Order: sequence, then C-alpha cells, then structure tokens
Amino acid sequence: MKLTVLSLLLLALAAWSDGSTSAQPASRTALALAIAVVEGVVDGDTFDVRYVLGGEGLPTRIEPYLTVAPRFSPGGPFAPASGECYGEEAKALAERYLEGQTLWLTHQGRTRTQNFIERLRAFVYLDSERTALLQAIQVSQGGARVAVAHPEETPFLSTILRMENEARSAQRGLWDACG
Repeated sequence: MKLTVLSLLLLALAAWSDGSTSAQPASRTALALAIAVVEGVVDGDTFDVRYVLGGEGLPTRIEPYLTVAPRFSPGGPFAPASGECYGEEAKALAERYLEGQTLWLTHQGRTRTQNFIERLRAFVYLDSERTALLQAIQVSQGGARVAVAHPEETPFLSTILRMENEARSAQRGLWDACG
C-alpha cells in the first residue's frame, strides 16, 4: 500500500514538471501574469504592491511561493519590536531587492489569509524576461528557507534545494546567525 501511494505521488509530481531547468515553471496548469510595483515590504517574505497590469481582483499583499523567511515586526507605540532569529536582516534583504521595483508575478490565483489579510502566492521575478527569481536570490543568500506547499511549486524545487544546501554549507545569512 505504501509503495502504491508513493508511486502515485511521484507520478503526480512528474505531471507538474517536464524536467526542464528553465527559470519558467513547467506545469500543466497555465500560470497567469501580473505586473506590479512594490509599495512596501512587510517582512522578508511579504510585501504590498500596486498592480500595473493583470491584477484585477487580486490581493495586493504578496507572499512568494517556495520560501519562508524569518518574521520581523518593528513594533509600535503599544508593542515592542519582535521577530525570529535573522528576521530583521531578512526584511532588509527583501527591501534591497524590492522597494519601489516593478515585478513580474506568475500565479494561479492561489491565496492564503493570515491575520485577516489575503495574500497572493506567486513566483516573483525581478526582470521582464522572468529569469531573476526573487526566491532563488533570497535562498542563495540565506535570507529564506525552502517551504513547498503546493504542486505548482515543484518545478523549481531541486534548484532551490541545491541553493539552500549551498547557503547552509557556506553559513550564509540565517544559517550563520541562527545555527
């Protein structure tokens, strides 16, 4: 029984990927494209956008596929600053690449709600050719860890895991600061 379930899982994963190493995800379900300008970075893996094209009806808060970064909250008049190990640095890394930038987001319309705020899950590209994937940059620099939750994320998985292993071996970012 376990072998049958594993075989079915492997077949399902294979159906989502054609084995290419392209920066474009290979999937049976087409990904929609939206172009947006970053209006603010919330933390290392959450940011707000204003859509320029293709964002009709989509949440303006974005959470990238594939990764999770340490959380950081700057605090306020009634709450002290708080966060996870390397959270402030992960946010600074995201700000360096995102603040005021135009992004190309590919997505399937998948959303997630946290703290009553809906977030669009997307692949986040820093260039119009869609070759510079934000998630790859963050993981390679130790600003985020791999976290896959949906089948459409699997085409990049082997590459991103390799980048995470390299960052961990080199003790970059959170791998140095947090152990």
